[in-house]
This record gives sequence, C-alpha cells and structure tokens, in this order.
Amino acid sequence: MDPEDRGWTPRSLPAPLTSVSGSRAALALDGARAHEALRAAAREEALRTQIAAQAPAPVPITAARQQQPASPYARMGFVDDAEIEAHVRELLARRAAG
Repeated sequence: MDPEDRGWTPRSLPAPLTSVSGSRAALALDGARAHEALRAAAREEALRTQIAAQAPAPVPITAARQQQPASPYARMGFVDDAEIEAHVRELLARRAAG
C-alpha cells in the first residue's frame, strides 16, 4: 500500500438550486413562502374578526354595581372598601375602649 494514497474521497455534491440566490428555484421558493405568509396573515385576521364579533359587550362597572343580587349569597366574596373601612374603625374603637 502506498503511504501517499489516502484512499477514496467523495466528490462534493452541488448546492441545491434553492440555496443559490437569484436562481429560478430560489425565486419560486421565496414566492411560495411569501404566499404562505400572506395566507397565514389572512387566516389570523379572519380569526381575530370572528373572535371580536363573538365577544360580549363590556358591562360598565356602575351598572354592574347597581344591580341587586338574586340571592343573599350572590355577593359572597365581594367586599366594598367602605365595608372594610367601617370594620377596621369598629375594631379600633373596641380596642381603644377595652
């Protein structure tokens, strides 16, 4: 065996035409990608429009607070700032008196 013989080396493969800038294949691939991006943007816009059409109308806070609850338990968990302040003042008054 000859020491200078390094054995068989494969030939390098040519680059695909889609990676060569300015080739027809690259232009066609860029056009397809742009078309797909445009279709995706149109789908997203259609979904946003559909979601906006299905969204309920916002209820003003003042209108929501003026409604009477259907049962005494409907207001459980909702505490008004005035109720909290009255409770704290009552506690402090009892503590000062006793």
